[in-house]
Amino acid sequence: MASRRALTGGTGDVNPQWFTMNATQSGADATTTDSFPIPVQRLPQGRGAQVMEVLKAVWWPGNTVVSAASNTITVSLTTRNFGTTAVPLNEASQIVRWRRTITTSTAVGHMVNEEPYEFDLTDKAGHGMLVATDSIFIQLVSTTTSQTVDAVIRLLYRWKNVGLAEYVGIVQSQTSS
Repeated sequence: MASRRALTGGTGDVNPQWFTMNATQSGADATTTDSFPIPVQRLPQGRGAQVMEVLKAVWWPGNTVVSAASNTITVSLTTRNFGTTAVPLNEASQIVRWRRTITTSTAVGHMVNEEPYEFDLTDKAGHGMLVATDSIFIQLVSTTTSQTVDAVIRLLYRWKNVGLAEYVGIVQSQTSS
């Protein structure tokens, strides 16, 4: 069992919190990126910084699309704003990517996965993914839905103290391609 200090990087924050975001496409089948300022701690940390440690990401599609044609919804959670350009699959700033495909057979929809979609971002030893940016971004991309799509994403997170060199490295990796 890891110690409290080893798990939290010195913050002692072992009680995770939820951060909820709701993103909506700008139009039917449009590639849309929404920005969400994260609750950034601005407390003095000596020679380091306090960052968000994301433990889990959960996505609920806001509307279920069942039409005469097959359709796909892709949701990307990133630390960079891609605007109306689709997030590349190999993008380093991408935290998690979900894809939901509905196929139809004689106008009856068949969804491939169960909702909600949940992704564990820990290393199975209690350490999550570190986010050191001021905002986080959700991109929605859909095909043949003929309607705007929205999604709710919840992040389970806590705070972690990191040294200045690690903080600079995280910021650089999450804001540049």
